[in-house]
Amino acid sequence: MGTSFHANLAGASLKNLALGEVNLAGANLCDSDMSRVNLKYADLTGARLRDASFVGANLEGSHLNKCDFSNSDLSRANLSKVSLKGALFTNAILKGVNLERADLSKASSRGALLTNATLKRVNLKNADLTEAGLRNASLVGANLEGAHLNKCDFSNSDLSRAKLSKASLKGALFTNAILKGVNLEHADLTEAGLRNASFVGANLEGAHLNKCDFSISDLSRANLSKASLKGALFTNAILKGVNLEHADLTEAGLQGASLTGTNFEGACLNQCVFSNSDLSRANLRKADLSTAVFTDSIPNENDGMNTGEARSIPDPEPNETNVKLRPWILALREENQRRELRLAMEKKQAAAKRERLNRKLGRRKPLFRRVKS
Repeated sequence: MGTSFHANLAGASLKNLALGEVNLAGANLCDSDMSRVNLKYADLTGARLRDASFVGANLEGSHLNKCDFSNSDLSRANLSKVSLKGALFTNAILKGVNLERADLSKASSRGALLTNATLKRVNLKNADLTEAGLRNASLVGANLEGAHLNKCDFSNSDLSRAKLSKASLKGALFTNAILKGVNLEHADLTEAGLRNASFVGANLEGAHLNKCDFSISDLSRANLSKASLKGALFTNAILKGVNLEHADLTEAGLQGASLTGTNFEGACLNQCVFSNSDLSRANLRKADLSTAVFTDSIPNENDGMNTGEARSIPDPEPNETNVKLRPWILALREENQRRELRLAMEKKQAAAKRERLNRKLGRRKPLFRRVKS
């Protein structure tokens, strides 16, 4: 590194200066104006940078470990290939920032604004981005394993091939996001908003997806084996070829979903609603279908649905548990029961009509008998 510079620069204006390779480790730059400054390959390890302005600054390849950027503005700054281990970005503004291949492992960016940011192949392992705004951001190939991303907004962002295993994403928003080939193994997305998102080929094995909203999303060929999907919504979603082996879909809603070739083997489908769903070639072997509702979704004999050894248990007697079922579950169950009663009544009436006709014609047996050749 270059010359060591330890002066107190709080509130100073260093706009447009060329400070490449300068040593500002531990310096006080709070409230300073560093707009469009060139700090390429500089050392600011442990520097205090709260409430500072780095708009349009170039910090490529700099050492910024344990720096405090709280409440600072880094809009459109270049932080590619930067080392930011353990750095602090609480409530910082990073609109349009370039963090490609930067290392932010164990960094804290709670409440930070990263709209339109570039975070391709960034390392955010075990980082804290709780309630951060990442709309329209690019996180292709990013490493967010074990990261805290609760209530983050990833709407319209691209997270293709990102690593999010064991990450905490409770209440996060992924509306219109692209998550093709993403790894969310054992991640926690409880109550996350995932409407109209693309999870094609994604790995969500063992993930916690209770009460998630996957409506209109595409999960083709995704792996959701052993996932917990209690109360999840898949209204009009595409789940072609999805692996849901041994998954728990208790009270899940799959109204209008495309389930062609979906693997439900050993899955728990208690009180699951399949109304108007396409179950062609679906595998329901050993699945628990207790109280599942198939209104207008029962495939015909040629649809090829595999139900071998499926466990279908009749509705239980009302008790303290199922009295608390969701109103729409009860309504659909009652509709299904009314339909079955109507079909049984129509069948009985048709048999009685045939009997009356036979009596009127004075015969109880067919007019013609098949002669054995």
